[in-house]
Parts: sequence; structure tokens; C-alpha cells
Amino acid sequence: MIPEYPHLHGEYVDAFGAAGLVVRRLIEPGLTPAQARERAKGRHEEAFAQALTGLPAVIVWEAEKASHGSGGAG
Repeated sequence: MIPEYPHLHGEYVDAFGAAGLVVRRLIEPGLTPAQARERAKGRHEEAFAQALTGLPAVIVWEAEKASHGSGGAG
């Protein structure tokens, strides 16, 4: 089990900017109904599966080193 540490997207953007990076793209592929069902455990599995379907399975950030004069992400 990998622990989760939730952060707002704005916190990530700020951290990228502080590191001299510019966010170019954010990809959030959603869970399919089958993937959501696999994650739903215990009672009310169908309700959890329905609630999880479409939520991001992962968040993928594409960033690159800011060029001088680009102004960064902020």
C-alpha cells in the first residue's frame, strides 16, 4: 500500500514554478467501470464502483524547464 498525500493542483503548479518549470500539460485518465469495480471493496461495492467511475486513475504532469523571459506558470 502506498500512502497518499493529497495536494491541490495549484500547489503542484506553484512547486513547479519555484523549481523553474512550466506546466505544459496535465493528463488525468479516468477509471473505467471495470477498474472502479476492482477498487471498490467491502459493502456497497456497486455504489462505490459507480462513484469511482470517471475519477482520475492517475495524474500525469508534463513540465519543462522555463526559458528566460517566459514568465513561468504564474
